[in-house]
Amino acid sequence: MRFSSYIILGLAVFVIIVAGAACNRTPSTQIESPISFVENNSDTLATTNTTGEVEDENNQTVAGVTISKAPVTNIGSPSTYAKTVTQFSSSGYRYQFANCSGLPGKFTVKKGVQFMLDNRDAERHTMRLADRSYSIPAYGYALVTINTAGTYQITCDGGGSAQVQVQN
Repeated sequence: MRFSSYIILGLAVFVIIVAGAACNRTPSTQIESPISFVENNSDTLATTNTTGEVEDENNQTVAGVTISKAPVTNIGSPSTYAKTVTQFSSSGYRYQFANCSGLPGKFTVKKGVQFMLDNRDAERHTMRLADRSYSIPAYGYALVTINTAGTYQITCDGGGSAQVQVQN
């Protein structure tokens, strides 16, 4: 009886190990997102590419999409923000939103051109664009690039906010 208990226990451990290994398997076909994203929170700059890896401001790749950041104070560097606003306002690629209402409500960009999502509210908002969600802090911003032509809805905290048309 004791020997059969060891066999059953060994078999159970084997099944658990095999099942665990199968769960960690990565799929052979990955769907690539058409969007890349640059986030600016408290002067920490990270670029998320389509494979889910993260690059820091020194272009060093960090595995995974979760990185350690300094506590968010929601007060970014004014010179960095001012430079970004100037750059994207003059190019016409600044999408500003307040109370989850976008200005302009509809805009057009060329494929591969970066544009700014600029949160002018005193609270954090979650912006969704295609298959990506961006948590943008109060008075923060994000830089987004779409590499596939099409029309994309931008939602703010789950409600409609704007539309971006991406042309070739």
